[in-house]
Amino acid sequence: MKNPGNKTFRRGFVTGFSSPYRFVFGGSTAYTNAPRNRVGLSWINVGRAMRSALEQERHNIGETSSATPKRG
Repeated sequence: MKNPGNKTFRRGFVTGFSSPYRFVFGGSTAYTNAPRNRVGLSWINVGRAMRSALEQERHNIGETSSATPKRG
């Protein structure tokens, strides 16, 4: 399993060592990470799975209830 702190640590380490260079020469480097709302994404996936299951059940119930009963 990947260690997510490892990448952040390396980025901070490099930024720390390069800060004197950036201070003297005025370089501006912006590090941006798009935040990931993993809890929200998980609930969206749960909602999609529930919707899919409900639509399948509605389809199955519709097939059985619309069939005409056989008379013997």
